[in-house]
Parts: sequence; structure tokens; C-alpha cells
Amino acid sequence: MLVNGNRLAEPNETFVVNLSNSVGATIADGQGVGSITDDDATKFFVVDDAATNQTFRYGAPGNGLGSSTLAGGNTAPRGTASTIAGDKVWVVDANKTVYVYNPSGSLLGSWSAGGLNAQAQVEGIATNGTDVWLVDAKQDKVFKYIGAASRLSGSQNAASSFSLSSGNKNPKGLVTDGTSFWVVDDSTTDKVFKYNVSGTLLGSWTIDAANASPTGLTINPASVSDLWIVDNGTDKVYQYAAAASRTSGSQSAAATFALAPGNTNPQDIADPPAPDMILTSASTLDPVAKPRPRPASSGVDAALSNSLLNIRSGVLGMFAEKTTMRYSEFIARNIKSGLTQQQASVISDTLFAKARRPATSAMKLPSQVRGDLLPLLGELQSMHRLT
Repeated sequence: MLVNGNRLAEPNETFVVNLSNSVGATIADGQGVGSITDDDATKFFVVDDAATNQTFRYGAPGNGLGSSTLAGGNTAPRGTASTIAGDKVWVVDANKTVYVYNPSGSLLGSWSAGGLNAQAQVEGIATNGTDVWLVDAKQDKVFKYIGAASRLSGSQNAASSFSLSSGNKNPKGLVTDGTSFWVVDDSTTDKVFKYNVSGTLLGSWTIDAANASPTGLTINPASVSDLWIVDNGTDKVYQYAAAASRTSGSQSAAATFALAPGNTNPQDIADPPAPDMILTSASTLDPVAKPRPRPASSGVDAALSNSLLNIRSGVLGMFAEKTTMRYSEFIARNIKSGLTQQQASVISDTLFAKARRPATSAMKLPSQVRGDLLPLLGELQSMHRLT
């Protein structure tokens, strides 16, 4: 089915097709369910060590979304990481410096990792959003830097470390969900080793034979299940379905995608969740009062104000569902419908204020309301008279 695409990051969507009034045939199944997979949101960052060192961005299907050049001193990137917040990307360099970027590739700062051997071979970085871990292939150890996820300058020594398993002698990538570590090893038999947060080995398993030159791996921090491993021999990413719980045996890749032209020496991969997929804890709200008209204020006319109250009733009345949407997503969608930045901000500010959510967070939206919300916001376009 042909889909009219756009460049707006948005949730995956499902739809139904109903069949009726058949002629010359009997309809055995009158309804089909289809899905539209969003390919505009960044699903993966892949860091590349080449003449021009870059971070490449990919959508969920593996489509290229562009790249950004790394900072001048970041000349030998070896590992990359992101978190469930999706607002930072960490890149560790062979020079033992950790560079911190925003998702667009702008440098936020950097700091030097201390406590490593002078000949340390840093091959990967992981973070839970608070602490940072580096894996050193020289000593076959993982080093912990407490609270370093917020660091943007200076230097910091490792607070502790743990040794890798005797079979894990050529580590090439590291990822964590805050409870477990996964380390991919490039050896005669390529494996993924799993450890608990204290460094105790939980087990290992052999990866796909085609994935013979692994250089990094990642998980979805918002939903830990699959593993993705990047390979700089085939310049592909291999997906291992539900492999996060595996601790023995072997597993073939369920899917692969090819890296973009230019991304020919990938060193690691990170998976920030798309903005609309960020999980938030359930909020406790007062019962929603019946919407009632109120005088317009702050440059918003009465029609707009009252429409927002009606939307508030629909959204907040079913606030216990699972999906969320970020403030920036509301802004982007409203601008897409033709509103100005100021007008979009008024709508988003009102909705988030009524939901008692700060603009830096995400607001929970039930799926059945989310589908109705966007047309309603579009209708506000004909009502607004903002000064």
C-alpha cells in the first residue's frame, strides 16, 4: 500500500481495512489490520572511524537519516551510548576521552577518563543515565565512573572495576540497562557475554556466523528484549530477537540492514528510543471536571480556550494508558498542521499545564485518544486569533 511520507518523527500506526458488498465472491474475512512503521525518528546512532569521523543516524527499518561530524579531538571513536532519555550521545575515543553530544551532533562537552592503564584499549562505553562504564580490551576489565553521565568537562577516575570472563578476551562493545551488562567479543568464536551489575558472569552465547567482525552492540533501553550488533566486516547491523535474556547456546540473526555509504568502519551502535516511545511512570491526577467555557486570556481567544478544555477532558480522562508524547512532539505536529511556533507553543503549553507535566517531560496519551487528538488540534487552526 502506498503511504504518503513526511519527515516528521511520529509513532508507528495501525489501521483496519473493511471489505463489503462483494460481487461474484464470498468474503471469508471482512477485516484486515495493517501497520505503518515510522522511519523518520532516529532509532540508531552508529559511530564511524574514518578519514572524516562521524555519527550516522538510522530509522527503525535501517534507512539512513544523515550524519554529523565528530569534534576535532574525537579522531578515533571506539564506542557510543545513549539512554532512555535520548537527549545525549556519549562517544569514547581511543585517547580515553569521553565526548558528549546532543542528538543532532552538537558537542556539549568532554572529559578525560582516569584510572586506566597507560596502554588501555578502550573499546566501548555504556551508561544508565547516571553512571558511565568503559570496557578496556588491554586489561579485559570494565571500569565504573560514578555520576559521570552528567559530566561535561574536567577528568574523573574510575571508582571501581570488574574483570571479564576468561573467554571474553577481545571485548568490542558494551551496553547496560542498569541491571545487566552485555559485552560482545570478537574472537575465534564470536560471542555475547552477559554479566550482572556487580560483574558476575551470567552466561554467554554464540552469534550468527555471518556476524564475524562485531564492533559494538546495543539494546532498546525503553524495552529490553532484542540485541543489535554492528559489524565492520560486512558493514551491517544484525538484529537478535529476544536475545537479551539468553545466556547459553547460539542464535542466528532475525534480520539485518546495510549501513549507509560512507559508514564503512563502524565502531559501535547506540539505540535511543524515539521521542514518543519514552516511558513515564503513571501520574496520579484529580478527577477531571466537566469542561466549561472560560474567558480568553494571554492572547488566546475564547474558541481556542474552550476547545483546549474539551481536549483536556478527553486526554486526561483516560490518563492511565501506556503511550506518551513529548512536549516537542506536540509542537512539531502543530507546526506541521500550519500553526506558527507561537501558536503551537500556546496549544502545547496549555495541554501540558492541564496535564501537570513540565515541558521537559512526556505526557501520557491513551492510544484511542491520541488518534483523535491530532485532528482536533488541526481544527484549532481555523479558530486561533493569536496576538
